[in-house]
Amino acid sequence: MEFPTEVLDQVLSYLTLRDRKSVSLVCESWSEIAFNSFYMKHVRLCIDSTWDQSIVDCLRNSSRRYRNVFIYLWTNSLSEMNFDMIVEILDLFGGALKRFHSLTRLTEEQLWNVMIRVPDIRELIVTVDASFLKYDRSVPVLKCLQDSSNNVPLELFQPDTKSSTSQYAIKLVEVPRTCEMPSDECHFSVENLRFPMLEALKLTKWGNCAKNDKALRLFFNGVQYLKDVRLDFYVNDLFLDVLTQTCSGIESLELKLRNPNSDTFQQLERLKKLKDLSIFAYSYRQMPLQGKPLLSVKKFSFNLIMEDNEAKTFQGFRQLLPNVDDISIRLERNGNLINACQYFPELRRLTIADDLTRGHMKSANFFKNFGNLGQLEELTLKSIYVQSECMPPIRHLKRLVEYV
Repeated sequence: MEFPTEVLDQVLSYLTLRDRKSVSLVCESWSEIAFNSFYMKHVRLCIDSTWDQSIVDCLRNSSRRYRNVFIYLWTNSLSEMNFDMIVEILDLFGGALKRFHSLTRLTEEQLWNVMIRVPDIRELIVTVDASFLKYDRSVPVLKCLQDSSNNVPLELFQPDTKSSTSQYAIKLVEVPRTCEMPSDECHFSVENLRFPMLEALKLTKWGNCAKNDKALRLFFNGVQYLKDVRLDFYVNDLFLDVLTQTCSGIESLELKLRNPNSDTFQQLERLKKLKDLSIFAYSYRQMPLQGKPLLSVKKFSFNLIMEDNEAKTFQGFRQLLPNVDDISIRLERNGNLINACQYFPELRRLTIADDLTRGHMKSANFFKNFGNLGQLEELTLKSIYVQSECMPPIRHLKRLVEYV
């Protein structure tokens, strides 16, 4: 008895990857259904040191077309033989490949050979070998989206050239939507980084390069349509000034600040579409903060550092963020929530995390802080031990979530 393709596809959709592999052995048609193009979006091909040419030959005879490739070889760099094997795989799947991630370092020439084989790439995270980089060292990057090579003529990156190869290279850098760029001691020129359609960006360890005004403007002018930005390092005023001037369409911003001040929030005033703001501060010294209210911000996340001016801290937040109805607080130094609940009584969602006192039972008085939150609908507790059965009734509460 033969099942209609639609029925079989529906049945197989409930199977795990291991079970799909078993089903695919029944016949060729079942194999094509079990690993169709839709499902292959969720399958990652992992290449490690156990691979050899026989596996590549097996892939060549397979009907599966992988969209995600992950490379991790137990070496600092790819040998010519290993890279030739990867090139063969890219020649097989490159046309359909959406994600390529390599933890093994590539030379710029190898990276270029990867790029020209993945025309529709959406997410590319690679490690560049610093010994092959000879560009201006104004901005350091370790893992990056990079489309240049020392062996490629400069005209490949000029949009007005008549070379079809140049147009192809320009097409490549317009495709990505996300980019993760942790930095170390590797460098290359920011002039070659241009991702006009980039919407999500994460930067880490950029502290040393955040002082070069020219380099920062060159970089952010190439990513002006950012919507989601995460900065996992302490941001200085210059960096934030350049970011808010060049990328005014940001909707979600997560950053670290040593000492937030009035200038910080005055720079944030440029982000008229900002909805989600997350600040991790070393301390809060200048309180209360001065500036125009950030009316578009609905969600605010921050770490609560217990200092003498805690009440002024929340007073400043309340004045600058009047429309916030979703707050996430990371407690530090055994802090309490009295001021948070007092200055934001209209909260609908509240998340509280306490990693520092993990395992310490809090008393039932912990819930007294929520007495002013008459509109609270969702309460999330992370790493907080408390007797929830002692919680007094919260009229509009619909959801209580606890993470141990």
